[in-house]
Amino acid sequence: MTKSLLSFLVIYAVVFGGFSAFSESAPETQDPEPVTAQQFYETGLKALAKEDYEKAIPYLEKACEMAPGQAALHNTLGIAYLQQKTNPDAALSAFQEAIRLNPRLTDAYNNLGIVYSGLIEDYALAEEYFREAIKLEPGFSRAYFGLGWLSLVKKKRAEEAVDYFEKVVALSPDYIEAYYYLGIAYIATNHKPKALTPITYLKSKGKEDFAKALEMMMLEEPAVVRSKIFGDDEEDTSGELGANPPSEEAETGSSFVQI
Repeated sequence: MTKSLLSFLVIYAVVFGGFSAFSESAPETQDPEPVTAQQFYETGLKALAKEDYEKAIPYLEKACEMAPGQAALHNTLGIAYLQQKTNPDAALSAFQEAIRLNPRLTDAYNNLGIVYSGLIEDYALAEEYFREAIKLEPGFSRAYFGLGWLSLVKKKRAEEAVDYFEKVVALSPDYIEAYYYLGIAYIATNHKPKALTPITYLKSKGKEDFAKALEMMMLEEPAVVRSKIFGDDEEDTSGELGANPPSEEAETGSSFVQI
């Protein structure tokens, strides 16, 4: 995935106000230090939205400490660790605690699937958690996307991936990245005419870079496209089109949080 693909999701929870206008007589004010769990949470979210993980994580940890029974807080802390990418065990622990507190928290299962898709690379467990999310919420399109990514990039089952990505766009017609990967899967399975639909959609949404990438693939043989997805070595499944797992959903802040 390209870095531009990393803009999947946005923070739901809090919309923050703008900065005060600067003037010599009215110096810029700073936010007061948080006191309550909610304030620590909101401050952590604000830092998370700025990808300031060194600041976000301590605030979110404090929020969890002050309100230990709130599953969504632990889920958010897990997202911060997931985005930071340096402590997968901490991400796992946070998501598992969220599930312990709320066994029906679909987002936490999906987030565990993302951790195992990328940071830890245990694809069997990743699939298990994605399927558990779908079991809890049959219309959960992000989990179907995760399964599609695993099928296309790691299992080398492009036909299977087509089914998953078609399911995603049926459930979430505005899921731009799913159209992109659906186009790749169509081309990899030698169904190039079908790829015209994702290309047209992407252009209609102003995603010319994605559309152009698919158009370039259309000019190549399916075997060449497959080699770019899977890698040239049969054991190498980290080719140039699919090296990154669906953890991009957490790169710029995540809508996983539902508080």
